[in-house]
Amino acid sequence: METVIPRPSWDEFFLAIATVYSSRGTCDRLRTACVFVKNKRIVGAGYNGSVSGLTTCDESGHLIIDNHCMRTLHGEDNAKSNTISGLDGATAYIIATPCHVCVKRMLQDGIKRIVYVGTYNNGQGKDLIFDFCKEKDASLEQWTDDPEKVAAIFGKIFRRLQGDGGIFRELDLSKFLFHNNGMETGKLIIFEGGEKVGKSTQVERLAGFLLGRGYDIFVTKEPGGGMADLRQKIMVLDKKDPELAMKELALFIEDREIHYREKILLALVQKKIVICDRGPASTLAYQGYGRGLDLEEIRKQNRFATRQRCADLTILLNLPANEFLKRIARDHEAETNRFESEKPAFHKKVRRGFLAEAKLDLGHWFALDARKTKDELALEIQQEVTKKLGL
Repeated sequence: METVIPRPSWDEFFLAIATVYSSRGTCDRLRTACVFVKNKRIVGAGYNGSVSGLTTCDESGHLIIDNHCMRTLHGEDNAKSNTISGLDGATAYIIATPCHVCVKRMLQDGIKRIVYVGTYNNGQGKDLIFDFCKEKDASLEQWTDDPEKVAAIFGKIFRRLQGDGGIFRELDLSKFLFHNNGMETGKLIIFEGGEKVGKSTQVERLAGFLLGRGYDIFVTKEPGGGMADLRQKIMVLDKKDPELAMKELALFIEDREIHYREKILLALVQKKIVICDRGPASTLAYQGYGRGLDLEEIRKQNRFATRQRCADLTILLNLPANEFLKRIARDHEAETNRFESEKPAFHKKVRRGFLAEAKLDLGHWFALDARKTKDELALEIQQEVTKKLGL
């Protein structure tokens, strides 16, 4: 069953609307907006900009007097002009700290709650807004001063609308969020393979190689890239539970969704080279080919978790199942992880799964014989990364 992203809270909902309104602001010193809400209904909204019909800051530059732009009306002023009902008992959602003049006007109109995001130095009188609200018994709340938390609201909205019934279902939003206006993202390289194939070693080797070439690198891994306690949650699962595979899948997808949202996609926007030890293909190989879950359902959930951001290159270290058992014996490992302790038949299915996935997308996969020496593998990987990704 597909994970359902919850609806945004009312505060998140109206702050998102205020943020969208602010995109129409015409003063680039700070693009702001205000949305008035009463009984969960919008009764007024506006953004900062010039008087209708007059030239804007975007068009003619600022008109500065005493460090204030005289060309622009505040978002609160325009929202008040656009109101369709009284404001007594209403809530104001505002982008950036409201100035003391706007706060006084809102209090005079009966606003009982002011919620704002971000921080702005409004100069003289800025400290009075808290005193005014307290004396008037009105609430003044800074929802956050971190723009990433505001962006996260839109992340939630977009993820929900990529789910069942959403307008963006099956749409690769990354093309629009990251690639418009000539903006280029970084590259995503994922290492895949069964147990004991040497992924961690080659991740380190490749990271060192690219760092030496001057690239900004972000190294990460799955599982556990999103949830610090994932290992503990996996370990307590009952191996005899008939729903084991489904429970594993749910945990891995939850971990991946957080991992991509909070780390991988952000690093890519920052134009970093992301090198990840394991990724979506491991879930297909282990829970799909290995445990027998429906492959298309796993693909569907992977698309949800990754925002459909596929790897630019997946490097498969291919090792026969019997060789994996030899490596465990050679390394004198008394303890094995949950998957290493599975029977050889399971590991053969996993290996076949990885190879099958590689054949489906030869342009973005590169398979190597993991029995080669570490140096041989590192050199081949470096050459392939250089050739296919131009790094």
